[in-house]
Amino acid sequence: MSKEKSYKTYRNTLVKMIEKRTGAEFDVFLTPNVDAAAKCWQMLDNMHEELVNSNLTSLEVGSMGQQKTIINPLIPAYNQLHRTLLEHFEALGLNFRSTPSKITETTKRGLDPEDPMVEWYNVATK
Repeated sequence: MSKEKSYKTYRNTLVKMIEKRTGAEFDVFLTPNVDAAAKCWQMLDNMHEELVNSNLTSLEVGSMGQQKTIINPLIPAYNQLHRTLLEHFEALGLNFRSTPSKITETTKRGLDPEDPMVEWYNVATK
């Protein structure tokens, strides 16, 4: 089994990816999203390792005494966790489904001096 990465490793990787993608210093505002994504990514990798090292199917006795083949119950959970991780990546702006405006848009309150509506309002109220 490969050496397990720590949560901190996943978190630091995500922070570096965000900084590289945005070209700006990590915004503390994203901390809850990064924490959730790091935990999800770590769990997904652990689940992947478990699935790779186990059987994907097994035999089980049915209600009528017949043998039936079932899939590893981790597979549906793995699939859902994978989708969740992709949603985390999109929310953090780390995949191609994220639009550049979502990545660079400011969430800070206040007026943007370059906003054409601010200029219009200033002219209209004079």
